[in-house]
Amino acid sequence: MTGVSNPTTDSARLVLAEAKKAFADDSLTEQGLRDILQTVKDAIASLESIKESQSATKDGGQTAGKETAGEDESANQTQEISQGIK
Repeated sequence: MTGVSNPTTDSARLVLAEAKKAFADDSLTEQGLRDILQTVKDAIASLESIKESQSATKDGGQTAGKETAGEDESANQTQEISQGIK
């Protein structure tokens, strides 16, 4: 995944940076922590879908079209989530 750049990975990087900043905040509440953890889980799921898509492409690309549609949806979800943290 190193060197990969697309909306999903860019959003995931943003989510992780925001989470790191929030963890350093002394005023982080329990609910805030729950929200951040869910956001990070969603970002990880999006990244896993990219990894699966890349594996499918390497294996012959038979499922790549389906994965790309899911990847776009995951990218949109991750972007919406990362905007919710701000």
